[in-house]
Amino acid sequence: MKDLDKAEKISGSSPSILTNKAVALSNSGNWEASCALFERVISSGDRDALPWWLRYAMSLLETSRSTEAVAYLQRTLNRFPNEAECKVFASALYTELGLQREASTYWLQLSADDRELYSVQFVRDRLHWGPRAVRSYEQFLSTQGSRRGIQL
Repeated sequence: MKDLDKAEKISGSSPSILTNKAVALSNSGNWEASCALFERVISSGDRDALPWWLRYAMSLLETSRSTEAVAYLQRTLNRFPNEAECKVFASALYTELGLQREASTYWLQLSADDRELYSVQFVRDRLHWGPRAVRSYEQFLSTQGSRRGIQL
């Protein structure tokens, strides 16, 4: 963050710097500040979905704005339909909303390799998902396992 603050002082509040700061804030669990920066970037520029919109959707979930998160997730999925993390997050988000059918739909679109890769530990520790997203994903996976008689 110190480097991003320095860059912002030197070159001003560019969308690139603000986006990187928002992602860093999200990764560190500062969801409110992350949302505020993401919103500044979105309101000041291109309205086409960008990859970091997924991180914004996650920050929205963590700040109890799940309905808004769906809109940004769906636009991101429409623009990047093959992105596995988007589908995995969709499973978590729709589980949070109590929409198991939708959650399962996205999970079933993943390859077996992606299903194996995206463990709870991976999304929590490597991708820095927030606690609400991790908890919902864990719930989703346990539901999937119980439907198939699998011990997770």
